Amino acid sequence: MVGVGGERSRMSTLRSIGVGVVILLAGLVVTAIAYRQSIAEALLMRELHDLGLESAAFSITRFDAGVLELENLKIADRDGLEIARIEAHFSARGLFASRLDALKISGTRLRGTLDEAGLSFGPLDRMLERNAASADSEVPAALPASGIEIDDAQLELTTAQGPLRAELELRAVETAPETLEAKAQLQVRHALGNLDARLSATGSPSSLTGVSQIGASAAAEFGDISARAVSLAATADFAFEGGDIAIQPVDCVKIRIEDLALESLLAFSKPLDLCVRSASEPAIRISREGGVETGFEIAAAKFAAELRTGAKPQRVSGELPTLRMSSTRRDGGFAALLETEAGRLEFDEHAVTVRGIQLEANASRDAEFPSGQLRIAEIYDTRRVARFPKLALNARFEPRDRNVDFEVELANADRDLVVEVNGVHQLAEAAGRADLHLHAIDFEPGQLQPSALFPVLSGVLTEASGSIEMKGAVGWNDDGMRGTAEVAITDVSATSELATVEHLNAVVELNETGGTLLEQTVSIGRLDFGLELTDGLIRYRVKPGGAVAIDSVNWKFAGGEITSAGEIDLQSEKREASLVVKGVDLTQLIEIIDLEGLSGSGTLEGELPLALVGDEIQIRNAVLRSTGEAGVIRYRPDPGTSNIAAVDRHFATALTILEDFRYERLEIEIDGSATEAVVIEVHFAGVNPNYQEGHPVEFNLSVDARLSDLLRTGMRVYRMPKKIEERLRAFAEKSL
Repeated sequence: MVGVGGERSRMSTLRSIGVGVVILLAGLVVTAIAYRQSIAEALLMRELHDLGLESAAFSITRFDAGVLELENLKIADRDGLEIARIEAHFSARGLFASRLDALKISGTRLRGTLDEAGLSFGPLDRMLERNAASADSEVPAALPASGIEIDDAQLELTTAQGPLRAELELRAVETAPETLEAKAQLQVRHALGNLDARLSATGSPSSLTGVSQIGASAAAEFGDISARAVSLAATADFAFEGGDIAIQPVDCVKIRIEDLALESLLAFSKPLDLCVRSASEPAIRISREGGVETGFEIAAAKFAAELRTGAKPQRVSGELPTLRMSSTRRDGGFAALLETEAGRLEFDEHAVTVRGIQLEANASRDAEFPSGQLRIAEIYDTRRVARFPKLALNARFEPRDRNVDFEVELANADRDLVVEVNGVHQLAEAAGRADLHLHAIDFEPGQLQPSALFPVLSGVLTEASGSIEMKGAVGWNDDGMRGTAEVAITDVSATSELATVEHLNAVVELNETGGTLLEQTVSIGRLDFGLELTDGLIRYRVKPGGAVAIDSVNWKFAGGEITSAGEIDLQSEKREASLVVKGVDLTQLIEIIDLEGLSGSGTLEGELPLALVGDEIQIRNAVLRSTGEAGVIRYRPDPGTSNIAAVDRHFATALTILEDFRYERLEIEIDGSATEAVVIEVHFAGVNPNYQEGHPVEFNLSVDARLSDLLRTGMRVYRMPKKIEERLRAFAEKSL
């Protein structure tokens, strides 16, 4: 990579080409005119040899009153200079002042090479270096001729990316002493881009003002950033005074960028149109000593892109903010400032706004990367109910040897939520690593609650306590990004509309370097969502490709336990798992149901197959059945239900049987959607010793309802007389 000093040296060399060649040619012509043609060629050759141009050749084809013509000037066979024709007009008065009346140069071919070693024009290098020193130290007081015309001038450079060709047309005429008018046209063609520029100016050689029109197009690549086509169109006023240059764009500099991409992470799906205006007076100032100052403002611009950081690309759209940029380069150093107060990013229709960006950068002459800091005053969610609090970002970056150290902090105003990132990026290897730390978030009833940090949880989680903390590391190289993290959830308890969680502890390990992406162990003291689960312990792993390996799920429930194990394919449209129920005490289960007058004994076991289809949880033909010895079902209803039995003989008979029913077989079947309708069927067979001398009886009872309603309101609120009563009456009328 060429440093700042190398670039400045190259620009000085290029700038000296025009000045050096024209002054040299004018000097040669004046020398030739001052002598007779018979000795002029010898004197000119000696002058060229003194400049180190031993291979130079030319011929003088005309030398008479007021006119000298020189043809076929050639310096070197490959890299170097060729000029087809030089025509000089002179007068005695002009010669006395060592100036020509007019100089016309036609058919110039300047050839060179641009590579890692720099810019070279072969034998001309020594002469141009000598002239560069004088050109940097002095501003010419006058042109070497009262009028200069350059036709068909071409520059040809051999570069690693292919040949570069530039064509120049120039007219400069003195209209009065120390007053001139100039027009120029430049075209540059290269595999990486093209440039077309027109210029007109008036003034003197040491003081010029004018206007230029520029059109450029290129394929751009800077590190991991690439663009298929970049085009620029601008009109600008300029001034040259005592060696200083000032450039001021007229209205808007239009820039269009097509197919912009950041490696494999981000790709713009539409062209990006930018309008750049001046933010200082002038927008660009280049001093005689080589210092550069700039000030620009980029107007807000709409964009659409794809973010490719996950398995499925995300559409990102919005509006880039208005940016104000300024920079200063002098004495081998570089400083830059970037500010903005607006902007909008939308990720899959979820809006995020970023405001108050401030970037400061400083680079030394030999630095490959600048040092500086980035501040973002506000990052916030613009949805009606925000998902996260307003955040501020502060970042610092500092080059060290061939690495860049960086620190980033993301925090809310009260610093209840603080994320720190510290790392290093290796420039040569395009690789690096960073440590991440989410400081412990401590929740406590009456003080900090989840809704304060995440307003979207307002009313969802209440009376939260406990803490959450995360530590991790991430690394990146040409193969992509890999990381590890450990999330510690310590003694978290909370209440929501659907459930109460007490004493939740979890360790979540994320690891993108091996065969497991995420591994989590969760213990929950109590989970109550209408059914109460206690002493929960869950262990699972997420594998590459989206498969979830459930190592174990264990819950205590109604004197028994619920367990599970297996693998779930997250990439499948239907994700299935199965819960195994063992040793559930019917007495405790009936206590949870809390239906007045209902009691029983016995144990249950079975399986609850679950499937997640889209956003819906489905229970697929779950069955719980009695185990071991026979049990008892007793139902002695409240007075309201008894009054109904008094006027309904069949219903009264069913209730009589259930007063002391000794079952030999009991099955509960559940099928349907957990969020929509679910059908619960109860089958039991046995006897009541007090009914028909123990005659065998079989019951088949069916209830349909929204399981979510049952769990949310509590099963005890789901009263018998409207559902079970109807089923019992229908059964009694049909079977008894």
